[in-house]
Amino acid sequence: MMILGLLAFYLLLVVLGVWRISHDFTEHEGPWGIYGHVRRGVKLWVEVQLDDSTYEQPVDHPLYWLYSGIDCPRCVSFGVSLVVLVLATSLLTFPLVIWWGVAGLVSWLDRTKTDD
Repeated sequence: MMILGLLAFYLLLVVLGVWRISHDFTEHEGPWGIYGHVRRGVKLWVEVQLDDSTYEQPVDHPLYWLYSGIDCPRCVSFGVSLVVLVLATSLLTFPLVIWWGVAGLVSWLDRTKTDD
């Protein structure tokens, strides 16, 4: 029974870590502006693909989901969760997952506080 509790706690940390990374990537510039540079680079690349395509509407292009999804925390969390899942199953990266989970919990708690 204790193992199930530990697994549930670890899963909670993984979920919070995915939330934190996805939220930070889509809402902030990130450390050294990395997230912002990646977002703008992806959007610029997709814009070039859309401009060079023969599709009448940009929405019809197969890469349009990437253009619109790069700013969506739910969309980004799909890919982030895969990476975190791979990292979460390794004993070597266990501390990293705990770090992301704790950071996610702190970020979530900070967003839920009310200003008095």
